[in-house]
Formats: sequence, C-alpha cells, structure tokens
Amino acid sequence: MARPRYETEEHLEAERAVVETLEDIWQPLKAHKLPIKYVADYAFVDPSHTKSIRTFVEIRCRNHRSTTYNTYMISLYKFMRMVELRKRTEVNTVLVVDFQDGLYRYTFLSERIYQPHWGGMGELRDWQDKEPVVYIPLSEFALLREKYYA
Repeated sequence: MARPRYETEEHLEAERAVVETLEDIWQPLKAHKLPIKYVADYAFVDPSHTKSIRTFVEIRCRNHRSTTYNTYMISLYKFMRMVELRKRTEVNTVLVVDFQDGLYRYTFLSERIYQPHWGGMGELRDWQDKEPVVYIPLSEFALLREKYYA
C-alpha cells in the first residue's frame, strides 16, 4: 500500500508563491513542476538557450523565522538524492526555504558531509515520519530575498 500524500492545496499555493518569486529573481529562467518520481520539486529552464535546465529546486515553506534554529533538518534520503542529482547532471541543485523573515538558498555539493542523526517530524503523521536526517547549518544558506513586516 502506498503512503498517503500529506501535501495540501495550502502547501501547493505557498510553493507556487515561492516559485513566482524565484522566477522574478532568476529571470529569464522559467519554472517547470517536476513529476513526483523526481527528487526535486522544480526544474528552472532557460527558454532562450535551447530549454536547458539551469537549476533543480526543492522548495520548503516554514512557519518560523530563519533565526529560530541554528540548523535546517532534511531527510538523509532527500539530501543524498539531491547531491546525486547534482553530481550526475552537473546542474545547479538547491534547497530553497521560505522562512517568515526571508527566502534562503542552500546549494547541494558532494564535498559537504554531515553526520546523520535519527530524527524527523515532532508530530507524527505515521511511522515513516521518523528516519535518518542531517542537520545543515543555517550559516551555509544564502539569503535570496528578505521579507519585511510592518
């Protein structure tokens, strides 16, 4: 039996807002949603250069500020697959996290190695929410765009 999908329409709407911002920042690149079988969420394509894929992007939206934690937790499986995607294609492969205070980018590189830990979701949806994870220092993320609050 397949695992249920927990992605809601609200999640997809937040993701689409991030994509619009990235298209604005990375002009003239255009985003293309990837099928679920791919590890990344989007391929950003250069329409003026024979539709070459320039960047693979995994998008995450968080409901806290970038300064709340010192690290960003990601599944070890997702991390390894993103590194492998970068290695096999030589295409820029990134994680973009939309925090409450800004949009940040982490670039996957094969020379970066992190100690795996047992972790996962604090509030379990099912038994698969606990798994090997890595903690990426937030100091390794680059700010793409700040968000300002009144």
